[in-house]
Amino acid sequence: MVIAVFVILGCGVFYRKKGWFPQTADASVFHVTVNILMPCLILDRIIRAEGLFDDASNLYLPPIMGFGMTLVGILVGFVVAILPKKLTGLDSWKSVCTFAACVGILNYGFVPIPLVDHLFQDEGKTTGVLFVQNLGTELSIWTIVVMTMGGRVNRSVLWRAVNAPTCAIVIAIIINITHIGPHIPKFLVNTIHLFGGASIPISIFLIGLSLADLFDGKRLLANWKKTARIAFWSCLIRLVVLPGLFLWTLLDFPCSLEMKRVIVVHAAMSSAIFPIVLSKHYSGDESTAMDVILSNTLFGLITTPIWVSLGLRMIG
Repeated sequence: MVIAVFVILGCGVFYRKKGWFPQTADASVFHVTVNILMPCLILDRIIRAEGLFDDASNLYLPPIMGFGMTLVGILVGFVVAILPKKLTGLDSWKSVCTFAACVGILNYGFVPIPLVDHLFQDEGKTTGVLFVQNLGTELSIWTIVVMTMGGRVNRSVLWRAVNAPTCAIVIAIIINITHIGPHIPKFLVNTIHLFGGASIPISIFLIGLSLADLFDGKRLLANWKKTARIAFWSCLIRLVVLPGLFLWTLLDFPCSLEMKRVIVVHAAMSSAIFPIVLSKHYSGDESTAMDVILSNTLFGLITTPIWVSLGLRMIG
């Protein structure tokens, strides 16, 4: 399944490079995906996951984990980023902060969602826990990640966490806990299911488009030494150190099997792509963000399957 995800991602890169999917179309497709397709997928999976919250820890522990994993990632990023700039390639405080923020926030949406949905055929329970954990990750973005980038956390920033996917998660949790799902009209359930099914391939395709935009061969060649240093340290942290740390410490934590599965998948993820946008709007260093995210995404093709396989064997 991991390979299938990256094949769809590659199709997005190919279409962008060929000019068959212009950048002017991105905003419209992204809007539909985030505000319609993804909320429908969330509703579809959580509502039908009977017994998801029979273990109460599945309700409160995932958001804590989502927030905490981001915080730990940023702190580890800072530990490395403050090393001499000759070693890291980070030549300003802005680049240091951007580096820490980018290695701290893992890819919590478009890649792990289809991966979890395919790997665990448990009537949506593990996928439901993943979405609940994403609440904490989403909150971490608009607080500690934005603060790390150099922006200030104020009311307008925090309101960005109140979006269609997070609202869908809250609504779905309420429906699941109150057991009113069977009373929802069948046509509406089918509509939600069809919309939700479309979200996964389209979301991955959009990532491919973004990756094609990130790759700037001229810039990489002109600053290859700096780029190589940043890429090395970011991949070492995000793809080696953090997965090992999370699997070693969190899998012994007293929690449900679904929670452990989500930890395994999240631990294996490369850096998220969204910090590119944050670096533009919150005084970050865009070139550093691109170096971190591009290298992480490329080498993540190799490390993600390895860590997921290892982690699943560890939890049996």
